[in-house]
Amino acid sequence: SSFKEICYLLQLFSKSIDAVGKIADEKTTFNMKKELLIGCGSCLAKRITEYCLFKNGTDDNGGLVFQSTSGSEAPTFHTPVDKSTLAFPFISLQSKPDKNGTPRDPLAHLESLFPGGIGLGLSRMWSLCSEKDMEEEREDRLDAFQRHLQDVCLTTVGIPFAIIDKKNEKRLLADRRQALLHVLESSFDKEQVWMIVVVLIYQLVKSSSVAGKLTIQEVLAHFGREKKIPQVVTEALLKLQMNGCSESDELLSRVKTFGSAKNTKALSALSG
Repeated sequence: SSFKEICYLLQLFSKSIDAVGKIADEKTTFNMKKELLIGCGSCLAKRITEYCLFKNGTDDNGGLVFQSTSGSEAPTFHTPVDKSTLAFPFISLQSKPDKNGTPRDPLAHLESLFPGGIGLGLSRMWSLCSEKDMEEEREDRLDAFQRHLQDVCLTTVGIPFAIIDKKNEKRLLADRRQALLHVLESSFDKEQVWMIVVVLIYQLVKSSSVAGKLTIQEVLAHFGREKKIPQVVTEALLKLQMNGCSESDELLSRVKTFGSAKNTKALSALSG
């Protein structure tokens, strides 16, 4: 189901950030976790909340509004997960004014819509994936968000938070690679191309995947340290990443070829 798939993606990307964080500085690691939490995390929170509203028979989302701060809308709870996603939209929970026009606190209003601990669990979920006070807190909110969902998903959604295992991780990586290759084949957008190719090469080398522009940029910044990635590949990606590149058409085609490599040996052959 789409719920399981986005749970798996969150864990896969989180695991990769832990690995990248070992060579990145503390501030960058914090910002990568923040990007994943308020992106993929908020999209998962939106799916869970919408499903609960649907199950509860609540009209018009109960006056709640899911506001995208990145210019693109997140899929609804029943929409299949796009496994080629490079950067998730950032979603914040808002509330329409009451019938008298008085502003309402969205978390308090959310709690009022559901009986017992369901509303409290949903409210805590949104608090954890909100940017508010994130800079001041020492708590690892990304980890806390996942732990919280493990605790409340069964009672809230009716199914447990899906813990990824080796079998599903391998399947998800294969599915993501095919989805990204499909997009790459027809793309002529310079930024989209270099980001996809970085993700694909990272998967070849590390058997994992990343998402989020900041995280993908950080991964590329460390490609020069990776012996399995030819220097000419890294240089071509960095060049395409730069604005105003005069060789963009020829370079774009070459970088796309690097992304099609099936293994590191093939990548070395293509870069020769």
